[in-house]
Amino acid sequence: MIPFMRNHLLAVRLVCSVLLAIGVAPSAFALGEVPPGPGVDPLVPDEALTRLAPSTSLASFLNAINQAFPGTTVIGSIESRQTYKLSLPAGADPILVDDFLDAQKDAGVIEWGELNYEGQAAEGKTGSLWVSQLSIGPSEYAGQYAVETLGLPAAQTKSEGQGVIVAVLDTGVDATHPALLGKVLDGASFLPATGDCGDGDPTADIGDCIDNDDDGLVDEMVGHGTFVAGLVTLVAPASKILPVVVLDSDGIGDTFSIAQGLYYAIDNGAKVINCSFGSTYKGEAVEDAVLEAWNKGVVVVGAAGNFDRIVPEEYPAMLFEPIGIAATDQADQKAAFSNYGPGIGISAPGQSDTLRGGEFDPEKSVVSALPGGDFVVWKGTSFANAFVSGAAALVRAQHPTLAPNAAATTMVINTLKGTAANINAQNPAYVGLLGAGRLDAAAATALGPNAPPIGDLNLDGVVNGADLGAMLGQWGPCGGPGACSGDLDFDGDVDGADLGVLLGNWSR
Repeated sequence: MIPFMRNHLLAVRLVCSVLLAIGVAPSAFALGEVPPGPGVDPLVPDEALTRLAPSTSLASFLNAINQAFPGTTVIGSIESRQTYKLSLPAGADPILVDDFLDAQKDAGVIEWGELNYEGQAAEGKTGSLWVSQLSIGPSEYAGQYAVETLGLPAAQTKSEGQGVIVAVLDTGVDATHPALLGKVLDGASFLPATGDCGDGDPTADIGDCIDNDDDGLVDEMVGHGTFVAGLVTLVAPASKILPVVVLDSDGIGDTFSIAQGLYYAIDNGAKVINCSFGSTYKGEAVEDAVLEAWNKGVVVVGAAGNFDRIVPEEYPAMLFEPIGIAATDQADQKAAFSNYGPGIGISAPGQSDTLRGGEFDPEKSVVSALPGGDFVVWKGTSFANAFVSGAAALVRAQHPTLAPNAAATTMVINTLKGTAANINAQNPAYVGLLGAGRLDAAAATALGPNAPPIGDLNLDGVVNGADLGAMLGQWGPCGGPGACSGDLDFDGDVDGADLGVLLGNWSR
């Protein structure tokens, strides 16, 4: 494990060394018992993650770790990447586990090994909850300040994100919400089945009726994923949302669930992955997945966090490969809660302001969907993040023939950053700490061609008999969602449903 991956462990070792030097027994300060600071994500007790070397069998590794830690079992797997989640014997010393995994890496048995840590929705960490008020509805959603600030009307004359899947890794998405009807694909959940308050759909953003984090609130982050998806759709209305549940209804996941979600999104056709959450632990499982996304032309967008600080940083936002997002307000000033720093990629609207009476000002708020058909106000870097994910979909749709490689990822990110509005004058105390500036979707899309209409398989600007012929030539299984240009509904097959979409967009 490389040094920056071991900040939690090294801090504990340093404390223990100091205590021993002054004659105090450090046993009470074992890693899992160290009180975390504000927003510092805790260790998941008695769990570890590993990626095996290609030549290592799972059976041989389990035999080795059971000699050191009897009773260790596999409780989760990403078989396609030889990555596993391990349950260790209760009370296993995390420092000894870490040392064992380091030794296995040095011996070439594994590629890496690490302890498992929590990750959480930015708003869950700071207790920021959605607010409902009578003056908020569909018109406020469609007319919120970010629409004008980002230049969405002009941007959407160039692109609406058609042909692009945006994976929303979150608490789920309510596909029945009026703002999201017809826009949400079948997704997946990577959380263990627990309770359920609803119809049993694991991706529906319903909640489990359990106080998972023992904070006295039940399901306080239900709606987070739906709210995020609503903002992505506001920016890129022709994109498709892939719901991937990696956070429970209190907004909590872990390194492994997040890695599972990232790989699922990559394998199921996503071109943009929205990560409106973070962990103060820089997990190798997540870093591996994000690097793979980058190399396959998938833009990962990560929320910087809501603690108004530079450190500790939140990941994956502050990894090299994704684009980390800070939040601003209607005046292009840094939102009071937003993290910042030299690693931020770009900023976007995320602040909602209140009127003198305490209600949120609809003209200065971020408004989006909530399960059940409502529209509400929320604020946070999670939502700035969603605006950027939508803009990434707009730009990616303008270049449908790009090869799925790192050059495609770089092009999208550089376009967003290179066209960002300069907000240094509004933020003299944060120059160089809010990324390239504030997202400008109109300027970003102005650099590219018009995105081809849905069904324009030969990219000649119209949908006609030539496209019908191309679709018929692709008829049948595709090999994955969107793997064929004729798979217009992203179900992995070119069939009658896709033909219906093409005919519905016939233009000549």
